[in-house]
Amino acid sequence: VGAAVAFASIISLKGTPQLVTQMVLTLTDNVYLMFFIVNVLLLGVGCLVDAGPAILMLAPILAPMMTEMGVHPIHFGLVMSINMIIGLITPPMGLVLFVVSGISREKVEAIAKEMFPLFASEVAVLFIITYFPETCLFIPRLMGYIS
Repeated sequence: VGAAVAFASIISLKGTPQLVTQMVLTLTDNVYLMFFIVNVLLLGVGCLVDAGPAILMLAPILAPMMTEMGVHPIHFGLVMSINMIIGLITPPMGLVLFVVSGISREKVEAIAKEMFPLFASEVAVLFIITYFPETCLFIPRLMGYIS
C-alpha cells in the first residue's frame, strides 16, 4: 500500500492524469465505449493486483479522465470498486478464493468452478450499474448529496 501511495503521488505530480486524459479523448469521445474499455482494464488489473493498491494507483489516472467525459465521480467510484471486488474472486490472484479454499479445505479449482454462475451475475450487475448510472445515483440524489 505504501508503494502504491508513492506511485500515485509521483504520477499525480508529473501530470500523468492530464496527459492520459488528453490522449484518450483523442481516441474516442464515446463515454459508453470508454466505460467498456475501463471495465475490461479494471477487471484485468483486479485479477492480478489486490484491490487497495490497484485503486490507489489507478484512481488518480482514470477518475479525471472519466470526469472530463461527463461521468459523475460517485458513479465512477462505485464502478471501480465493484470491478476490484470482482477481481478478488477471479484467478490467478483471487485473494478471496484462496481464503475460502483455506477455510473450507477445498481446492481453488473446485471453488472457482462452483462460483462461476455468481461471477457471471456480478459481471451483469457491473454492466447494469455502468450503463444505467441512475441505479447507483438514485439514493445520493434522493438524499440531496448530488443534483
